[in-house]
Amino acid sequence: MGRELVRSYSMTDSEMLQQSKTFIELAKLDIDELTAVEPSINLSILNSMDEETTSCINDFSSVESKNSISIAKADVDRTMTKCRNEIQLFFFHCKRTFPDIPSITIEFGKREMEKARLNPEKMIRLMNLIITTYDKPSYKEKLDSRLTANFKDRLEELKQELLNASAMLGVAKANRPVETEARIMRFNAVWDFTRNISEIAKIAFRNSFAKQQQYKLYDTPTHKPSQPDQSDNIKTENEEP
Repeated sequence: MGRELVRSYSMTDSEMLQQSKTFIELAKLDIDELTAVEPSINLSILNSMDEETTSCINDFSSVESKNSISIAKADVDRTMTKCRNEIQLFFFHCKRTFPDIPSITIEFGKREMEKARLNPEKMIRLMNLIITTYDKPSYKEKLDSRLTANFKDRLEELKQELLNASAMLGVAKANRPVETEARIMRFNAVWDFTRNISEIAKIAFRNSFAKQQQYKLYDTPTHKPSQPDQSDNIKTENEEP
């Protein structure tokens, strides 16, 4: 398994990109001095990286990924609420339909209710048990009479709805690492280019302290640990494990 891709900088994405944008603009103004030291740097490359940096600033893939997960999770939560309500209704009527069978709710899985309330997978299993047990000839007619004949159909629809919602949440979460890795690769490339400009400027302006200060890199996180960057919470090479 390959090494996990991490950011090559410690500051937030927005801070890094804004600093890179500033460096590129400076480099355009000082292109002659920089080219004299490093001929591979030219206006065409600077313009290209300027466009890439702007594109990264407008890259909302991380936000979109989080939004997809949030939307899918909200769908699961809404469906879970509907399932809880229907199952609560079922056990209420089940107990009263069969007063002569004290253990009837246990047979339908009542003991699993608390765990199922907060876990979609366990909720699906509980609903499946209820639906299967409901179909027993000795139970179905009486339950249909009290709950109406389409109540079991409603449970089956909700079970499928929860299955679909859970699957969509799984897809949203599975897509997140791919989007994040591609994004980190782009941002690292911008930062690497910025560091290169800084190194070239140190030589090009070795006799000008003021100019060297303009190209001095700052890579210190400015946000508090309790308020992380809102892009992706990915560990960087400069952070403690």
